[in-house]
Amino acid sequence: MRKNRLNKGKYRKRNKFIIIVGMFIVCILFVGVGIKFTQRAKASSEAENNFKVQPISTDKNKIQNNTTNDQAKNNEKNTDNIKNVSSNSIDNTSSSDKNNAVNSTPSSNNSGNSEPSPPNNTMPPSGENGGSPPPPNNVEPPKNKVAYLTFDDGPSTTVTPEILDILKEENVHATFFVIGSYAEKNPDLLRREKAEGHSIGNHTYSHNYNYIYASTDNFINDLKKCDNVITSIVGDYDRSLIRFPGGSFNRQAYKQAAEAAGYRYVDWNCLNGDAEVSLASVDRLLLRFNQTFGNQDKLIILMHDAPAKKTTPKALPQIIQILKSKGYTFKGL
Repeated sequence: MRKNRLNKGKYRKRNKFIIIVGMFIVCILFVGVGIKFTQRAKASSEAENNFKVQPISTDKNKIQNNTTNDQAKNNEKNTDNIKNVSSNSIDNTSSSDKNNAVNSTPSSNNSGNSEPSPPNNTMPPSGENGGSPPPPNNVEPPKNKVAYLTFDDGPSTTVTPEILDILKEENVHATFFVIGSYAEKNPDLLRREKAEGHSIGNHTYSHNYNYIYASTDNFINDLKKCDNVITSIVGDYDRSLIRFPGGSFNRQAYKQAAEAAGYRYVDWNCLNGDAEVSLASVDRLLLRFNQTFGNQDKLIILMHDAPAKKTTPKALPQIIQILKSKGYTFKGL
């Protein structure tokens, strides 16, 4: 019995010791967890106290300066990229064509020669110094958007009357670059063009590439011969206005000769592509117009009223409506 009591006492002491150690360990764990939560709460509180919201700047001058700087940078890029003849041609200068890149597509027109496509411009022309900055309220000033519809290689009895009817109905003025030999055959159409307020330009008498581009003398003489024909039919007109058959692109000697003779030549920066194939569909003409349109502020659009270009007047009303919807006015050169 005594031995059993001793064993029981020994076990009780051992159990008490185990319980005490267990409680001690539990206390330590609770203390550790409490310290950790305290540190997190303290860190969170410090983060909230230190956080400050930066105010959005409303300094109008700073906003204006930033906008002006961005506008100037963008316009500088635009000025470098834009190499078209429209703005310089309108300012009566001939040096514009020096900057024109030529994207020519093999085509078949009246004389069997192709008309080069204009540069692929996607930005409107800007001023010499990159354009003016926007006004203080950041509202863009209204743009003077002008479209110059031009028709080469006429007049013809099959196409020119229909074009004139459409222009009259739409109350739109255009420019006709006439071939002298065709004007001799159709003088009444030339008179109608002038009577209805359209501009008339010289497109050489023969439109024969082999002859006119054989020498600068041939070129100037052909222009003079066409000028005499036009004058004999309509009297006074802008005798300085000419267009090179096929454009002035890469014809430096001929441009210099034309300038020396007192002519101003005008090319184009948009076209309907009616000279690129023998007979283009209306859909193709509209597609080529939209491809070369580029939302430019000043457009000189190349089209033709030669006898075979019978789809050109069919696409013309839609081209005019597109331009009107985008706020363009129409002028003769």
